[in-house]
Amino acid sequence: PMSSYLVAFAIGAYEKQSLVSASGVPIENYYYPEDRLLVEPTYRYTQRIFEFLETEIGVPYPWQNYKQVPVRDFLYAGMENTGTTLFSDAYVIDSIAFVDKNYVNVNAHELAHQWFGNLVTEEDGNHHWLHEGFATYYAYLTEKDLFGEDYFYWKLYDSFIALQKMVEGGKGQSLLDPKASSLVFYEKGAWALHMLREQIGEKAFKAGIRSFLEQYRFKNVTVSEFLSDMETASGVDLMGFKKEWLENEEMPTDAIRKNLMANSLSLASLFQLQESLKTAPAQNFDMEDLWEIEGSVNLKEYILTHYDSVLGPEIIKSAFESDEIPLRRALAIHGNAAKLPKPKFESLLNDNSYVTIENALFQLWAAYPELRAQYLDKTKSIVGLPNKNVRQLWLTLAVLTDGYDGPNTKNHFDELCRYTGPEYSFEVRQIAFQFLKEAFGFTDGTLLNLVGATGHYYWQFRDFARRLLDELLEDEVYKQRIVTLSNKLKPEEKRYLQTKINQP
Repeated sequence: PMSSYLVAFAIGAYEKQSLVSASGVPIENYYYPEDRLLVEPTYRYTQRIFEFLETEIGVPYPWQNYKQVPVRDFLYAGMENTGTTLFSDAYVIDSIAFVDKNYVNVNAHELAHQWFGNLVTEEDGNHHWLHEGFATYYAYLTEKDLFGEDYFYWKLYDSFIALQKMVEGGKGQSLLDPKASSLVFYEKGAWALHMLREQIGEKAFKAGIRSFLEQYRFKNVTVSEFLSDMETASGVDLMGFKKEWLENEEMPTDAIRKNLMANSLSLASLFQLQESLKTAPAQNFDMEDLWEIEGSVNLKEYILTHYDSVLGPEIIKSAFESDEIPLRRALAIHGNAAKLPKPKFESLLNDNSYVTIENALFQLWAAYPELRAQYLDKTKSIVGLPNKNVRQLWLTLAVLTDGYDGPNTKNHFDELCRYTGPEYSFEVRQIAFQFLKEAFGFTDGTLLNLVGATGHYYWQFRDFARRLLDELLEDEVYKQRIVTLSNKLKPEEKRYLQTKINQP
């Protein structure tokens, strides 16, 4: 038995990689035939994730096999259909992209749903925490197993900061509110489980989870039933926990900070730094001592990101000389190429990070006009992430650079324009539209592609296209061009356009 919303079909030209878990469950990882070389980085750690979750949850995987299938322009990062995860092909990556954007968290999150959501399913929206909070928490535990405790607690810290901003903005919500935001169900939900485990202890927590899953397998469940099982397993009255974490619209900030400080030396150092900066400006604080004492890459990245304007040359030198990609990436994003050592900044173009290369290329191009051709030559063959971040920036800069590759300037511009077309993913298209808006303006073909995008089923891209179209229609020249082109539109596209320009 299963809930009807978990049924799915994936039809297309795929090949597959076959694995078998230690418990004997077949795992099939599907991919487009042309992406054969991307299988390893895309599905990296899949078998280990599967085996970790079976062990951590303590209940065998409940279905006969497990499949993962990438799809184009998917509405979500992933969807936990029974025995099969569909996920966005934006996560189909090469080994360089892995450090910037990978499938690991989504992989673990959707797999955890096979127990929390699929094996046991919420009775209604009041109990949605039992799905998303649990899947988010177990994905974090998986990353802790893969990447270490420091990584885990910094993920929780980032989650806490996002939640705290939400509360400070007057948008705090209870985990029992069926209309709560995704941030509440996912991140506050994960925090609630983390603190529940801390309160009752790991042994009781795991026993309660096993009891809950086994007692209600293939049934609909409620939060009260889950809490009852946890109380039985632990012998602890959880009424206070329910009020503080499930019913409360605020975040228990003091308890969270205390937990993070007790479990993470690097976060304890960060909190101490933040307290010190309340009474003294950042430039009066010696960051070098903190930098040298702490071995946490996460803390160092935070320092580079948030205090870049007051860092001394020794810290900058140390970051440039580091082989830690997150530190060098932070320099590319937050550093200033015109003020930092030029050879050091140029070395960022050699990094195994497409985000680093993208930001370094733009900064160097802007800072050293006389060397633009050199930087463009060095990066001309790099495509980047699945959204073609480096390639699209390169095309834009190549066209903007006077005298560069003159015979191919039109080809470069035409390639950028092609990326606005419906044959590409919405991530690629949105970047192309943005570059055209900022640097060149729109051709007739790209205007038609923009109007077509206003009917896209992915709502965020559709809304982006509609906002951009509204902006262009405020310009009388663009408005007349679009009206003239309207006879080339599909009927549904023309109908939408007519609502914007009031034409019969």
